[in-house]
Amino acid sequence: MSNKPPLVAVVGKLVHDYVVSENKLVHLMGGNGSFASLGVTPFISSPKLLSCIGDDFPAKWLSALEKAGVDINNIHKLSRPHDFMTIMKYQLDGDRENIVEVSKIESLIKNASDSLISDKKLKQYLEDLNLWKEELDNLFQFTFFPDPYDYSEDLISSFQGVLICSAKAILQKEWVDRIRSINQKAIIVMDAPVERVNEREILKAHLSTLRRVNCFLPSEQEVKFLFPSLSLEDAIKSLAELGPEVIVVKRGSKGSLFFQRERGVFLSIPSFPTISIDPTGAGDCFCGGFLGGFILTKDFLSSAICGNAVASFAVSSRGADQLALTLLMHKDELNERISFVKENIKKWNLSL
Repeated sequence: MSNKPPLVAVVGKLVHDYVVSENKLVHLMGGNGSFASLGVTPFISSPKLLSCIGDDFPAKWLSALEKAGVDINNIHKLSRPHDFMTIMKYQLDGDRENIVEVSKIESLIKNASDSLISDKKLKQYLEDLNLWKEELDNLFQFTFFPDPYDYSEDLISSFQGVLICSAKAILQKEWVDRIRSINQKAIIVMDAPVERVNEREILKAHLSTLRRVNCFLPSEQEVKFLFPSLSLEDAIKSLAELGPEVIVVKRGSKGSLFFQRERGVFLSIPSFPTISIDPTGAGDCFCGGFLGGFILTKDFLSSAICGNAVASFAVSSRGADQLALTLLMHKDELNERISFVKENIKKWNLSL
């Protein structure tokens, strides 16, 4: 009997995050691939992160992932700068706003009392953004999300579970097609695509991908984008009818809503109460924890409990590099958080 640990993969992006909080500009490691792979590590050792980085991506960030237990050997290095970034502003109540308008970004940076105002990479990004907003976004979304055909059949066939993080719908489809053509047994967990309500036709086309996915983990807002005329419960049932055995809707500080066709009931899974410092990456960390939890327990409800518990560490840290350290320093607290979440699950009702 083999004693080899299960092989788990996370397919996602690595991103520069620039965060404006309390009038300071902070540069952090971001990207759904980083947060999601870290979310796996408390449950399954050495999850493989499949991603792409530029040749100037900070080595200290890769080191932070590796020290936290992420296998970084399948991250492809590109012969170009790593200039995929997001700029976010945080409010006093902890909510965040992803700033996409150039004038707003420039205003934020101008008022930030931080030396990063002279960051050359950020300045160049703003200059390019003025000229090529939509084209630039598409370029980065496609360039820094890995190509499934860059990975061997032997590697893909070895995976017991794969998380496909949020990306362009066509990229997610390519990954599902590639995995299923090689590996019928792998559990595929997928986040929602990056397209939004103004790209509804793409979203509708994307739904056909769900027939080959085991679990779909969108946010509540994303479900409403997909089915604007349906109640949340009916929308989730509609998603389940398309193929996934399990739908878990992420609801931020309210936790998550769990639906499994076999159980036939909706369950409200609470978040673990903690001081919110930065919600960035919490949803991605949940997805990673969900996958790791399932590979460990072979039970989907336990998977969602694990996801909620580990996501609470992301909420109480800032940046994926800090999350990596937080998980290492506070790993003894995980079981307590899992127990709290498990004990407070309730049947869903509309008043929640």
